Amino acid sequence: MRGTDVKEVLTGDAQVKPYGGKVVVEKGAKMQTLQNAMVIANTTTKYHTFVNASIDIASRKRYEGTGDYEYTDQANNKHLIHLERIGIDTSKSTYAFGLVDDTANFVIAPNTNFKGQVKIRAPKEPLFFDGYAHFSHNCEKIGSAWFSFASDIDPKGVSIPVRNPVNETRESLFSGFCFTNDSDGVYATFITEKRKKSDEEILSSAGVLSYDNATTEYRITPVNDSDAYLSLNATTCHVYGEGYIDTRLSMDNSKSMWLAVWKKS
Repeated sequence: MRGTDVKEVLTGDAQVKPYGGKVVVEKGAKMQTLQNAMVIANTTTKYHTFVNASIDIASRKRYEGTGDYEYTDQANNKHLIHLERIGIDTSKSTYAFGLVDDTANFVIAPNTNFKGQVKIRAPKEPLFFDGYAHFSHNCEKIGSAWFSFASDIDPKGVSIPVRNPVNETRESLFSGFCFTNDSDGVYATFITEKRKKSDEEILSSAGVLSYDNATTEYRITPVNDSDAYLSLNATTCHVYGEGYIDTRLSMDNSKSMWLAVWKKS
């Protein structure tokens, strides 16, 4: 049986739109795979749309397939995420996941790239990103690294959690000011490695990373009172920190509230 003007097929919590309205149902009521279909999930919230989809509809409660998801970043640029699997989970909700690799040049936020796994659940509007982020600047003394995170992300206002991040080889990364016994004395880190593992942290920042386009600043805003605020100006390479600094090197193990600024030479 052939249908030539099928507007939609409802399956699970999703609305599947066949390409060109064409549907073929074989003997035993088996529907042929729908190619280049569009999937809207779910039918209530309509948060997510999958395009270029290859969909097998097993019943009115179950479907599966592959497709693409169009992610729109803060600058209104669109990026396609290929979804390796689309289906229905045990809660009867549509889910999907895909992998963004190194070559995709995927921009999750201004000047910030992402690679890793992206997960989608129909009842939730934000996408879940689990992988590594990397932001761009020309501050050689600070350096840069791909850093780990896993979080829901709202593309309209991206804030990336920064707490105990590691790089791709699982080495710890730090944000703040460190003291070393070499000629530099104090130096800044911004989601980067210490110069030496033995270097002491005198100010440590954690929280959420965001970028301010007007000031060209990357900012780590603390969530907990014990963490410091830290910013890196991508134009001047100045690092500014505000919080509790461990002053034991000069003030007998006490802690005081200080402001600190580190500038490139």
